[in-house]
Amino acid sequence: MESPSIQSHAAEFLSAPSSATQIAILEIEGMHCSSCANLIEKSLKNVPGVLEASVNYASEKARVKIGGHVDGRALEKAVEEAGYSARVQNAKTVDSNAESKKRERETSKFLWRLSLGGFLALPMVAFMVYDFVPRLPYETVLMPYSALISLVLTTPILFFIGAEFFAGAWAALKMRTFNMFSLISIGTATAYAYSLYAYATYFQETGSILGLHGMKVENIYFEVAAFLVVFVTLGKYLEAKAKGKASEAVAKLMDLSAKTARVKRGSEFVEIAVEEVRKGDLVLVRPGESVPVDGTVYSGRSSIDESMLTGESLPVEKSTGSKVFAGTMNGRGSFEFQATGIGSETALSGIVRLIEEAQSSKAPIQAFADRISAVFVPLVIVVAAVTFSVWYFVIGASFESALLYFSAVIVIACPCALGLATPTAIMVGTGKGAQNGILIKG
Repeated sequence: MESPSIQSHAAEFLSAPSSATQIAILEIEGMHCSSCANLIEKSLKNVPGVLEASVNYASEKARVKIGGHVDGRALEKAVEEAGYSARVQNAKTVDSNAESKKRERETSKFLWRLSLGGFLALPMVAFMVYDFVPRLPYETVLMPYSALISLVLTTPILFFIGAEFFAGAWAALKMRTFNMFSLISIGTATAYAYSLYAYATYFQETGSILGLHGMKVENIYFEVAAFLVVFVTLGKYLEAKAKGKASEAVAKLMDLSAKTARVKRGSEFVEIAVEEVRKGDLVLVRPGESVPVDGTVYSGRSSIDESMLTGESLPVEKSTGSKVFAGTMNGRGSFEFQATGIGSETALSGIVRLIEEAQSSKAPIQAFADRISAVFVPLVIVVAAVTFSVWYFVIGASFESALLYFSAVIVIACPCALGLATPTAIMVGTGKGAQNGILIKG
């Protein structure tokens, strides 16, 4: 017999917010770290009519609770003023294929940058080996060129591959705050500028752009900036892969739905794309086929596997008047039903949409991590400045050594994992749950 609770459970799962409020979902582009999410939240909350705003860095979406009428363009403009781009997502549309393609593009982008950066940085690894291992062959031949080659290779790594990091730091500065890329930008720019200054001083004193007498040019640290950009790019690539795998589960749920349907046109049933089915159409389902849309059985009998909705392993008997749902699997019988829910109105689409909303929402522990991250970045900058002052003015270390200690504090303390760990865990957890039939609403 048909389970009497399936409709009530579906209604409970697909419950909407209060009529006095609305939920808008924004797709964000250009975020670089969890601090970027804080900046966007701050900007969105300044829009009149916005009650709450939650930006999830891992899913690159903002969930905005609105009281009354707020134009979607006003929300997009608020994000753009913070230095990012946004598009209001149609709340009734679920396009998991587009989301998967977006993740693939993002992963490919960082893989390409990582490959190029690693290729350019590879020769500088050899220079470091010569620094630490004495009396290697060809040392006096290669090391005089190390400064020039490092400058040529580091410049595109820093200003092309690492351009996104500087853009993120500049966006934060415009909002009068700091983010993770503020630390990366300060650290890499310091190492690069100091090395450039040392190289220019050497050229002024010797008139040579190469090291003299088989020696290298001293006090050159271009590789520090290059390797940092490459390592952070590696981290961004791993992040993109994690987000991509988490979105695969939602895409697999959507794959449960049929791609075509047999709809009655005149006196015959013709096969059409499921997107062309309209409410009221009479649809034929044959043995072993997937139900294409939601509806009510018009004639015929069969048993249907509804485990993807209810978790119940036993097939449910269907007869005239019974409800059927898109994505469920028909048994040995055949039947005709009248379409009542199509496209984004099906229970399956609603479930997928709410899983995505659950992934985009922010858990209390994540908000706590974001608050720590927002304070952590400026605190690190202060600590780095104090480190430089103590070593240079109090201990009496050289300017070069004090600057290196300053850079070390800046680049090592990047709090990316602090802001990324929780949202990534939520995405992977809800996605893995969906794969195993556990649907998490919030």
